[in-house]
Amino acid sequence: MWRNDLQPTTPNRKKSMNIFDVTVSSFNGYKSTSTSQCTSLYDWLTSCDYKSEVDEIRSIKDKEVRRKLKSKLPAITPAGVFSNRRKGAKPITYSGFMCIDIDEHDNEHIRNFSALKEQLKNLLNVAYCGLSVSGRGFFLLIPIAYPEKYELHYDAFVENLSKLGINVDKSCRNISRLRGYSYDSKGYFNFNADTYYDLKFPSKPQLYSHYESDTTDDVDVLIMKICSHGIDITSNYKDWFAIGCAFASEFGEEGRIRFHYISSQSSKYNENKCNKQYDNCIKWVVDKRTSIGIFFNYCKLYGVTKGMNNPD
Repeated sequence: MWRNDLQPTTPNRKKSMNIFDVTVSSFNGYKSTSTSQCTSLYDWLTSCDYKSEVDEIRSIKDKEVRRKLKSKLPAITPAGVFSNRRKGAKPITYSGFMCIDIDEHDNEHIRNFSALKEQLKNLLNVAYCGLSVSGRGFFLLIPIAYPEKYELHYDAFVENLSKLGINVDKSCRNISRLRGYSYDSKGYFNFNADTYYDLKFPSKPQLYSHYESDTTDDVDVLIMKICSHGIDITSNYKDWFAIGCAFASEFGEEGRIRFHYISSQSSKYNENKCNKQYDNCIKWVVDKRTSIGIFFNYCKLYGVTKGMNNPD
């Protein structure tokens, strides 16, 4: 289950003393497209080298003037080390972080935008929260489980923030997107931030059109029937893995508890082994898609239907 609507229950990765002790590419300015320079992410976040320039930008009301001055500041690629940042460029090495921009002009419905920082600090996946160069927004750094699936993590996090009424700058979805220098004397650091595991896959056609109502409701009703009748539909490893992958593909981390309910009907059920198996399923569906229809097919094979009577 989520804590603060943004916290998966998947176990944390092992933390180092400083999770920001990673290398990222640095660029001379926003117009630079290639570089051979690198810097420590932590050093970048704590640097005061361009504080006076940032203070000047924040004092200017003219948006165009601010934009021109901003473009002259150095910048980094928070996602890792790149030889260039052209569209579609892949990092040489990953930092393990995802960068999220939240601008005031996208969140005019939030009356006290400056107080939003305190809310963002409460989200357990937020490793860093600081002011943007304009002082009219915030940027977040989130440790992610699968850096090579950056955009899927990004879409999932954006969706979860939207449930809290927070809009994100979606133009920053590109993994090689620059993060310009900024300064925040009260920047928030969480050296024990929880790794973010959720992925949001593109929508796909419904392969099992005979399930017309909400898929989640259908699945949960069938799970209830399985448990109430004590039916084991995971009689062999292949079936068990296939059902786990179907849940992982459809529900992500929220499918874990459902997988436990199904697995617990077997005499072989072990909680720790079940968790490890679901971890394997989540990793498998990162690169390979499957369908919740597999679960429906197994239910049909074992005679499990939504209309079957509950046992006396």
